[in-house]
Amino acid sequence: MGLLSDISKKNEACAKVDHHNDLENFSLLKFNSLWEDVFRHNCLLVFSTGRTLALYKKLRKQRPLLTP
Repeated sequence: MGLLSDISKKNEACAKVDHHNDLENFSLLKFNSLWEDVFRHNCLLVFSTGRTLALYKKLRKQRPLLTP
């Protein structure tokens, strides 16, 4: 059985990204870097945004989101 981990519990500063007040995507880019360096190789990224698929795709065009 694999390890299930909630990144928001490990690093709240990176997991809670405010898209409205971070116009340069600093928090999101910081999270992306953390994910790629530490978690990508043995973890599964799951987005839980509460958005519909259409709204998620729109957000992906506006912000540098990783591919889940």
